[in-house]
Amino acid sequence: MKRSKKICLVTHCILNGNAKVEGLCSYKGAVKEVVELLINKDFGIIQLPCPEINLYGIKRWGHVKEQFDTPYF
Repeated sequence: MKRSKKICLVTHCILNGNAKVEGLCSYKGAVKEVVELLINKDFGIIQLPCPEINLYGIKRWGHVKEQFDTPYF
């Protein structure tokens, strides 16, 4: 079988809504429309790491843009 040679980089929370701050996700798991579209178009999917989870962990509260707008993030 030939490869499609197509790859899409997808943000962590599109493939895993459970990674979002509790109460802020409007879907149960992955965004099916995005995932199904990529699969139907023969894309490989690379899930990008979530910087918020890496920094604050899964049990975190919501933050604003200014809190992440630093040279350290």
